[in-house]
Amino acid sequence: MECVGDYYVRVKAIVNKMATLGEKIEKENVIKKVLRTLIEKYDIITLIIEETKYLSTMDIDHLISSLTSYEKRVLE
Repeated sequence: MECVGDYYVRVKAIVNKMATLGEKIEKENVIKKVLRTLIEKYDIITLIIEETKYLSTMDIDHLISSLTSYEKRVLE
């Protein structure tokens, strides 16, 4: 199973390529896509983040940090 950090590296590479091609990508959209595309084991933390955090002001690093902490505590 791929860890959150590795997944984020792949997402960031795609976002960077899109930006290079002139695509304007809002950070909120990236955060929502990351949350939507996580595997089922992350459903609980995804729901908590969506319900308790303001995605429009959330930093992607904070999201990855929260997901990594969850991964270390629960999934390993």
